[in-house]
Amino acid sequence: MFDLVLYYYPTCPYCRKVTRFIDKHDLEEIELKNINQNEAAETELIKVGGKKTSSLFIYRW
Repeated sequence: MFDLVLYYYPTCPYCRKVTRFIDKHDLEEIELKNINQNEAAETELIKVGGKKTSSLFIYRW
């Protein structure tokens, strides 16, 4: 099984495109983490090697 987490910045045009797609297709299994409003999510993203751009991580458990 996989967990899907999207770290996004709400004013980023690419992030907005992805989040609109997620909303349009009711992809509720993707957890959204706004790195602009959630410092812990931003720190978590940087810790796992992401940058301050939209990043989709797939965790296998």
